Amino acid sequence: MLGRRVSLFATALAVFALAASAWAANKTKKTITLRQSAQVGDQTLAPGEYNLTVDGDQATFSQKGKVVAKVPVEWKENKLAAQYDSIAFDSGRITEFYFAGKKQAVVFAPGTTTAAGSDSHR
Repeated sequence: MLGRRVSLFATALAVFALAASAWAANKTKKTITLRQSAQVGDQTLAPGEYNLTVDGDQATFSQKGKVVAKVPVEWKENKLAAQYDSIAFDSGRITEFYFAGKKQAVVFAPGTTTAAGSDSHR
């Protein structure tokens, strides 16, 4: 009986992990509006509207069709789903993005932005 419970728990845990990684692997796009300058990684974004695309472990900020910053991200699981899309800031730095209706959020890595037009493989 105990072996069966452990097996069921392990199966449930594996299914949950696969579902979470599959969701995180999908490309997610949101439009965000910054009302004041904000830092993401080592780039400063001016106030305005941006398209945020999160693809796996990378976030891209673009404006008017031009990529302005790329930032590594990590996915985290929250206890509750976010009620609405929101950005977390710390001293003018974008630290996290929460997706409406989802428990998953992305955490932006500080100081590791690839600016538009730069080659990160040098």
